[in-house]
Amino acid sequence: MKEQPGDWTCNYFLLSLPAGEDQGSVPNLLRHLAQSIEKLHEGAGAEILGITYSDDEVNDYGTWPNMTVYYSPQ
Repeated sequence: MKEQPGDWTCNYFLLSLPAGEDQGSVPNLLRHLAQSIEKLHEGAGAEILGITYSDDEVNDYGTWPNMTVYYSPQ
């Protein structure tokens, strides 16, 4: 039986590094992402549905990338 759009739940959270000189470090952002996903798996056992990357925000320190994690609670 094919699931209908209303039959599932998707939660999400957005990650970025603190504003400042190192806010644009993609390697640090990826490490932060990995740690956050590990904590999510340990706490809720969630299934990761998708991850997006964006670098369209800019402030006084330059580009401020972020990542959004979409997940389904188990």
